[in-house]
Amino acid sequence: MSFVSIIVNNDFLSVMADSRAVELYVDGRIHRILTEDMDKIQKISDRAFYTITGVNEDAIEFIQKSEMINSLLLDGLIIPETDILKWFAQNKELMTKELFFRISFGGLSINNEFQVYSIKN
Repeated sequence: MSFVSIIVNNDFLSVMADSRAVELYVDGRIHRILTEDMDKIQKISDRAFYTITGVNEDAIEFIQKSEMINSLLLDGLIIPETDILKWFAQNKELMTKELFFRISFGGLSINNEFQVYSIKN
């Protein structure tokens, strides 16, 4: 199983993750370890990040089809929550039961506050 820890408050944002990637059987059991050195924290800009747990391919497909990275940032900063909710509502149909992932993203917002959001199918 993947591990991501995100701590956010008014003064700082901390993101940590393990680095193991596995291939799963359909029932969720681990089939085999793919790598012990996967970077699960992705830098979007100098002030924003995203992480993926679950099936990496499913999450990447959602990110690409929803244009998540371009849609959620303005000048490298996280857009207001009301705009994030509108974006999610427009892309909710991309979340199917066959997919298995969680994407967390966050960073400094255009309101100069640390914010973190999570999307889970």
